[in-house]
Amino acid sequence: MVPDSSVGSGLAGGFELAVDDPLFQLPYGKIRDQFSYNRFDHGGLELQTLEFNPHYMIPIVENLWVGGGPGVGWVFTHSESGPSPDMVTVQLGASAYYTAGQLMVGLESRYQWAGDERVGGASSADNWLTMLKIGYAY
Repeated sequence: MVPDSSVGSGLAGGFELAVDDPLFQLPYGKIRDQFSYNRFDHGGLELQTLEFNPHYMIPIVENLWVGGGPGVGWVFTHSESGPSPDMVTVQLGASAYYTAGQLMVGLESRYQWAGDERVGGASSADNWLTMLKIGYAY
């Protein structure tokens, strides 16, 4: 994760539950609803995000899907050097995933805006996150 702050970038961990949206049936492609939790803790700044990111996905070749879309979420913050407000977020991302049997491998990158509030002395909770995903496709 790369927050818009002076602490620098670092690794983030998390988990995700993603399902093909049963309510929207499209003539081409699909909506993939992604619910995720991510945690970043580096240099005195801790960010924990809860996110909902529906992505419009299209097939490129057999078992390979790419797409993107908006999202909404909530970020819980903690800073050792100042205020730690929790706030609503919006994000925009792109993703791809490949399935081989029940193995799913994916890649997603998104930018998250967390508003004008500062976290810590001069840090914003806005952040860029690129995720490698490995999972079970049922």
